Formats: sequence, C-alpha cells, structure tokens
Amino acid sequence: MDRRTLDKGLQALSSLDIDIKQALASLGPPEPRVRPRGFETFLSTLVSQQISTSAAAAIMTRVKNLMPDCTAASLTKISDAELRGAGLSYRKIEYARGLTEAILSGNFNPEALVTMTDDAAIDQITLLRGFGKWSAEIYLMFSLGRTDIFPADDLALQVALGKLKGLSDRPSPTQARQLTAHWSPWRSAGALFLWHYYRGAPNRRQKIKPHQFVTHTEQSKRYRFLGRTFKSTSSDLAADTDISNIGYQIAMFKVVPSGATRWSQLSPGLFKYSTGQRRHCLLSLIQLCNSKGNTSAFTYPTG
Repeated sequence: MDRRTLDKGLQALSSLDIDIKQALASLGPPEPRVRPRGFETFLSTLVSQQISTSAAAAIMTRVKNLMPDCTAASLTKISDAELRGAGLSYRKIEYARGLTEAILSGNFNPEALVTMTDDAAIDQITLLRGFGKWSAEIYLMFSLGRTDIFPADDLALQVALGKLKGLSDRPSPTQARQLTAHWSPWRSAGALFLWHYYRGAPNRRQKIKPHQFVTHTEQSKRYRFLGRTFKSTSSDLAADTDISNIGYQIAMFKVVPSGATRWSQLSPGLFKYSTGQRRHCLLSLIQLCNSKGNTSAFTYPTG
C-alpha cells in the first residue's frame, strides 16, 4: 500500500472510528509498505516464517548471493546443501521447492492473482504448501495493494485492537473481524495503523524527554504522563505491564523508576500481572539505565 492510498484510507477511517481518529492525531501515521509481486516475495515470506526480521533479512541476503536474479528457474540450480548453508531449514527448503515446481509447471501463476478477487487470490495462495491464510493476506496487502484486508489471526493486531478499544483482553479473530467490519473498504490501512500502534508509535517516542515522570496510585489508577492525565481500568493496568510497553518507557524514553531495585517496588499491581521472565527483563533494563545515570522517571505517591 503506497503513501497516497494509505493516507486516503486513514482519512476515511478517522471519519468512521473515533478511536482511530484520536490515536492517529496522537501517534501520527504509519509508514507505507510496498513489496514487489512474484517469486522473490513468496520466497521471502517462507524464509521469514517463525524467525526474527533481522534473521530473515540475513538469510535472504545469502540466498540472493547464490542467485542474484532470484527466480524460480534459478532456484532449481541451487542445491539443498547450498540452501542449508544459507540458513534455510529442511522444511523451508521443501516448501521453496514446492513453490518453484508450482510456478514452473504453470499450476501457480503469481501474475494471475492480480485480476482475482481477494477471496479467490487467498484460496489460490493457500494451495501452496507452507502458505497459510496470514501469508496470503500479507501478500495481498503489500504486493497487490488490496485495500480491504484484515489479517485477524495476527496476534499483534489482536493485542493492539484490544488496547485501542479499551477491552479487558485481546479479541479473538472472530471478534476482531466484527470490531473492524465498519472499517471496510479500508481495513488494510487500519491493520497497518494497528501494527504501528502496537510497536509503540515511533513518532510519539521521539517527543519524550528524559526526566519526565509517570505517577501512579493503586486506589485511583490515575496516571500522569507527559503532562496528560488519563484514567485506567484494571485491565489496562495489566496490559501496561507488558515488557514492550514498560521497556519502551525505560529503554527508549531513557527513564528509570526512582530508587527501584526490585520489581515489586515498581507497583504491587505490576508485580501481580507479570511473569518471572518479564520481571527479569525489566530489572535488567532498570540496571542498565541506572548504570547510565538516568534518574527519576516513575514515582509512586502513598496518598
């Protein structure tokens, strides 16, 4: 989805959904995402499954070094051993071979997807081994520029939508589709915005300065953040304990709980909703910030 289409979609969504309008005004728009059509993008989709973005990029770089033109015909000239050396698992090599065979035999034509309806294109892609509905929907959004796709099975979208709508928990895929039905025909723009919202909104992080503070009391559950005060429900408090959110405040905003040496000193509420792993991660972040001399970000008044 290019910038012009994305901006048009976000403008339409702002008139359809007050939550989108308010969040967009605060966070700014996401960056557009456009990927080329064809074999290379399908291969990249296989490579990126269940690994980090950086790892996938490194593997794709090594694969493209083996075949600079990155076509189905070129892949037939690369041995399994070479692909394993580039970082692909045996299962992904099997899927890549299946993709190659389907294209070269004519059973799958990426260019034919352009003229298909959304549902027909998704059905065609998911006939390929290794490609589920999510992979197909992502291809339609970013390679075909379809404007009304919402990958409701995406965990990050569910979490972001739940927070945007003030829900006590992330919605199920069915609930997510129901909650975003009125976004049609601009659900792709809505999905892009939710990913932006989930990641913590870079535009917002850039405005935060060191030594600004958050105050919290268990009784009122009121937060003061960057001069803005807002109320939170117990469910919001639980969601706010996610390491991605607190980690942003500590690591990205360069702030640290004043005098906190144990997780439990941050807040009884945070301790209640957190796992041992998250406690360990956050304590590591606190120690890192302390070592860099950052001070006084969180205060917890007793009154």
